[in-house]
Amino acid sequence: MQKRVVSLWFPKLASNRVLRLNPIDGPFALVHHEQNSDRLYCLNKTAESSGLHLGMSFSDARAFCPELQSQSTDLFADQRFFVRVSTMGTILLSVGWS
Repeated sequence: MQKRVVSLWFPKLASNRVLRLNPIDGPFALVHHEQNSDRLYCLNKTAESSGLHLGMSFSDARAFCPELQSQSTDLFADQRFFVRVSTMGTILLSVGWS
């Protein structure tokens, strides 16, 4: 049997995880503190359509989009969620789902 390799990209996985627990209408961003600055880490579609982008400083984002709602990112929770998603994918592929 041939080995299959699947590559998936989930650019909004972190914000989707948070918003599933606490739905928010309007622009939303997860913020990560790095190099003495808070930066946008993951955005929902509404925030992107408001002109915000990944890596943008949080203070600039708030000035550009005052209605932006945010939350600090939890990298460990993101990693645990990704592991659960990938485990489910492995299980589905192993039982012949394609």
